[in-house]
Amino acid sequence: MGWTTWDDAIDWAIEHESTWDDVATHLGVSPALLRKWIAKHNDIPTMPRKLTADEIELLDLARRHHAAAGTLRPAHPERLESWLTRQRRRRDNGTTTRAMIELSRIDPTW
Repeated sequence: MGWTTWDDAIDWAIEHESTWDDVATHLGVSPALLRKWIAKHNDIPTMPRKLTADEIELLDLARRHHAAAGTLRPAHPERLESWLTRQRRRRDNGTTTRAMIELSRIDPTW
């Protein structure tokens, strides 16, 4: 693929909704070999997992709400606001998920 940094590899994987196993396949190495190499390097971040069906539904709701209101603060219905609150709490604790990446694309101020 020609990635020069792990950030490039991660960006590619996120863009293609890939896992580390998909990255290994793309590179032409076994997933076990890539996972073993990653485990030896402490500076390699973990790949955010794929979106769940519930997260996809909530992100679609967030897109519709943002299109109508221009913001995700405050968000309605209550289910969306509750989910956003949990996502903000996780973000504040240093966690990054694919859902958070997508939320940032919808509304950088979420």
